[in-house]
Amino acid sequence: MDYASKITNLRQRASEIDARVAELVDKRREHALGAVDGSKVSVKAISDIDVECDGLRRVREKLTAAIEQTERLKTEQEAEISRKDRQARELEAQKLADAVLVVSGRIDGKLLELRELFEERAGLIRQLSAVNIVPTNLIQRLLSRFGANAALRFAKIHEFAGVDYVEPIHIRSLAESGAFLRGRLTATTTIRAADMDDKPREFEQPAA
Repeated sequence: MDYASKITNLRQRASEIDARVAELVDKRREHALGAVDGSKVSVKAISDIDVECDGLRRVREKLTAAIEQTERLKTEQEAEISRKDRQARELEAQKLADAVLVVSGRIDGKLLELRELFEERAGLIRQLSAVNIVPTNLIQRLLSRFGANAALRFAKIHEFAGVDYVEPIHIRSLAESGAFLRGRLTATTTIRAADMDDKPREFEQPAA
């Protein structure tokens, strides 16, 4: 129900009654002297005015009570609307919070998987080092955090977590950082150290 409009209408009616009573009071004053002097016309006029004023005042009292009741109902209605709105927002918040926790759990799982992959990669790099074909400095480069940081920035993980700064020119995927491993490696091989600079490098080591 539109209590606000009802209150407006009730107040308008009350205002009209107040205006009419004020008008009648003024008219009553006009007949006061005549009534004191015994004028039957003035006496009757005052009597009629008093009757009308009494009736209007009774209506005014009812309107006042109706306005107060309607205002209470309006307050209760607003409180109920607010309660339902808050309840709906709480339910939505809980749904979103649950979703956040689910995604957070998925991220945690991916991070653990990522750590395992890094451990596997490090183990493979150490095995590669033991073969004694790839130079030690490049092995150390592969094992350093630089390539991982560059890859994390390449994947824009730094937008959500603290990642060491890497100059833009060096930001690349982890596979690109180890691109020099592609192809056939021999004791004498030309390597493009993509994660170091753009100049081809040659290394020589005795065959195992």
